[in-house]
Amino acid sequence: MVKITTIRECNERLAKENNADLVCVFAGATSGSGAGALEAMVDTKEGIETSFSISYYSRMRLIQNLLPLLRKSTRPRVLTLLNGGKEKPMFEDDIGLEKRWSAEAVIAHTTTMTSLALEHLSKDDERITFLHVFPGLVNSGNFIRVNAAESAGVFWRVMLTVFCRMITAVQLIFGITPEECGGRQAYHLTSGQFGPGAWRIGNSSEAVSAHVGGVFETYRDDGWSEMIWKHTTAVFESALATRTDREM
Repeated sequence: MVKITTIRECNERLAKENNADLVCVFAGATSGSGAGALEAMVDTKEGIETSFSISYYSRMRLIQNLLPLLRKSTRPRVLTLLNGGKEKPMFEDDIGLEKRWSAEAVIAHTTTMTSLALEHLSKDDERITFLHVFPGLVNSGNFIRVNAAESAGVFWRVMLTVFCRMITAVQLIFGITPEECGGRQAYHLTSGQFGPGAWRIGNSSEAVSAHVGGVFETYRDDGWSEMIWKHTTAVFESALATRTDREM
């Protein structure tokens, strides 16, 4: 694990820079969206499932839109904080989870798709550093802010409250502080340890090692990086068309 003193030294250097050329994306499905996005499918106005949109599509859209500026940067770096190194198998015939939605499936798909999408982007832009980071357990208090959907029954409300209180207690006891988490992300973005290319980084601030037969490696070697990006851009085009039709 990278020592906290090393991270602080790196952060001090970052604070003195006037042009760091960094893109950080931290939004997640429990970032104020409530439990409605976790217990049932809730679509955005564009017809995209909300938690999927927050954890994956919106992040990739932001990165895509900023690519022209990043290409002009002297040291461009992109960091998305999610579950790097925790990739799981996907429903390959239902990538967008239109038929098999569940909270567990959303986590698996958004995690694996993020790693594959960044792998694809790194091949097109070989000067840019793309980081997919798993922060570990963070005492963020995000679960204490989760509320049940208005349509939820009494049993679900009680169970959700108990579950969220338990997770919050575990975060408080075993999690790192938001300040340390933020400091680690600053280290990832500024450290010379991570050069151009796509990286998966674990909660110890070390790169996740590739291994033969791993979920990510298998998908990558089978050409899924390109297929995932093709799916992603198709969703963007559909969402933009839907918005245009609604505004007419």
